[in-house]
Amino acid sequence: MRMLMILKCTVFVSCQTSDIDALQQRMSVCIDDVISWMMVNRLQINPAKTEVLWCSSARRQHQIPNDPVRVGNTSVLPVSVVRDLGSILTLT
Repeated sequence: MRMLMILKCTVFVSCQTSDIDALQQRMSVCIDDVISWMMVNRLQINPAKTEVLWCSSARRQHQIPNDPVRVGNTSVLPVSVVRDLGSILTLT
């Protein structure tokens, strides 16, 4: 019997602009932990459906990083619009 599980996970974190690199690293480690747990339970993540959206105030938008976030062996580029459970979130 084949089973399908859809896991939708949204993570909201905040940091100072000086801590962005550390936050990206912590998120990648956290995602690695989730991927490891999923593998043990014979599940898998689909990096092609993973999105990263950085948010900031209008005054700080020029400080938002364009660097990709590592999700397993895949690099995910930040986007300016995401759809989450029917709601559209935008950077602006």
